[in-house]
Amino acid sequence: MTVGEEQGETSENEAAEQPGDPLLVAFVRMIAEGEGLFSMDLTLLVDGVYVSGTPISFAGYCAGVGGVLGEAMERTGGSGDVWRESFEELAETAKADQQQRAPRHYLHLQNAVADIQGTFVLVPFWRGRTESVSAWFPGGLSQRRE
Repeated sequence: MTVGEEQGETSENEAAEQPGDPLLVAFVRMIAEGEGLFSMDLTLLVDGVYVSGTPISFAGYCAGVGGVLGEAMERTGGSGDVWRESFEELAETAKADQQQRAPRHYLHLQNAVADIQGTFVLVPFWRGRTESVSAWFPGGLSQRRE
């Protein structure tokens, strides 16, 4: 089983249909896997909640989450290296799998903001199912002050 399959993604051999909006997936791939060509925020509507952030690859998500978990472990007196190394290995394997261009079942954002009934919640790394996105637009959320 490849990392892509573990992520809920299928290999090219399975010829699975891309879930969700193919335009959204293409847009996210350009940003997240574009080798830093450009970066911009994206806002998604997921199960009635707006989520906004910068799209990143699965490898970037793994590196970020591993870092956050490692820091948390160190704050409690443990060694964060176990988390960081585990997620780094997963990220490296994912980079190799990216070239297969398997259907993308998950989207990943960093520095995300979720608008939950008017309350903005900051989320360093967000992961959601592609098929759960009912609407999206380029650009981020901003609070209006009246």
